[in-house]
Amino acid sequence: MAINLLPFFQHLIIKCGDLGVVLAMRFPADNPTAWAGERSDVRRRQIIACGKSEIGVIELGQSAAIETLRSPFAVSPSLSL
Repeated sequence: MAINLLPFFQHLIIKCGDLGVVLAMRFPADNPTAWAGERSDVRRRQIIACGKSEIGVIELGQSAAIETLRSPFAVSPSLSL
């Protein structure tokens, strides 16, 4: 089903319960592994992570979303640096 949705979304993150997540992405046919050379860049709001971790990129994103939903502001002030 994720493959069928990729024409409409460039990236899909699918939660698989306690098994983790699956990330589906679209890439140009002429360079399908372009992402492999990418590095994290906070200024571009780009984080690249692989493997398992105690607190991963997905968990942090979910926590940030929860904090923002609890806030009357567009972005929760508790997320400010």
